[in-house]
Amino acid sequence: MGRTPTFAGARKARQRGYTLTEMLVAVAIIAFATLASASAMMARSSGRIVDRAADALVLDLKRLRLQAEMTGAPVSLQGDAHGYSAESASLERRFPETLSITWNGEPRATVLVGADARGKGATIAIIKADARAVVRIAPVTGKIYRAE
Repeated sequence: MGRTPTFAGARKARQRGYTLTEMLVAVAIIAFATLASASAMMARSSGRIVDRAADALVLDLKRLRLQAEMTGAPVSLQGDAHGYSAESASLERRFPETLSITWNGEPRATVLVGADARGKGATIAIIKADARAVVRIAPVTGKIYRAE
């Protein structure tokens, strides 16, 4: 006659796959890991955007300083919360609305660069969410540099 399955045999037959609870836990762990890595990547992205903006500002300020030294007159840079311009150098740079710039702690300012502008330093901060970069013009020497 046929053999009747024992209790132990029935248990082994049921343990072939994963339970719904085990699958949900695995999916939750994968979702959490994905969310954590995505937020870390977004933070690095903000930092890169701010770094690029600060590097562009340093290069533009050095170009203006060179022009001022060649002409013998300081160059005026007008800045606001989302960019800056220098009419004498045909320079205008606008940044995305997500970036904000402060000029000596103010949303707008005029900064003199180059010859005869020494003694008038500036601190320019570029900010986006949790990323920040600071560019300084030294008051005595007129040196332009990134301050970390």
